[in-house]
Amino acid sequence: FQFRGKNGEIGGDICIVGSIHLESGEYTVFANADAMGKSIQGAGGALVLGVVFQAVLSRANSSYTKRRPPELWLKDLYVELQSVFASFDGSMLSSVVLGMVGKNGYIYYINAEHPWSILYRDGVASFIETELSMRKLGFPRNNSHFQIKT
Repeated sequence: FQFRGKNGEIGGDICIVGSIHLESGEYTVFANADAMGKSIQGAGGALVLGVVFQAVLSRANSSYTKRRPPELWLKDLYVELQSVFASFDGSMLSSVVLGMVGKNGYIYYINAEHPWSILYRDGVASFIETELSMRKLGFPRNNSHFQIKT
């Protein structure tokens, strides 16, 4: 696209990082996603995902949220994103990896049809997933296959 005399590209990729403090400790929360569609359609999906993600993070200071264990907080984030994307009746889908890392290095994550995650340790890279367990955000009845990995 062209805007104010400058050329640019737009798409559906988004990476977001934030932090929350739960009763169980502080966590770095992340999302890496790719919304389906070419150009502006993908960008619209990335905007929707980013807005909902940031809204959930901003509510993380409520007393109800602070009492949630990390895996339930992550599930709440996923359920909210899934319900928003599902409301578009299949016209907006997004692959995503959502996760949270504690101060001790323990990670909770969800992979909804995003490329498999890689662990790099002691100079060796390896996939930490070997099979598809969840469909993209927005896929109907996706909650029945919900799975948090650690």
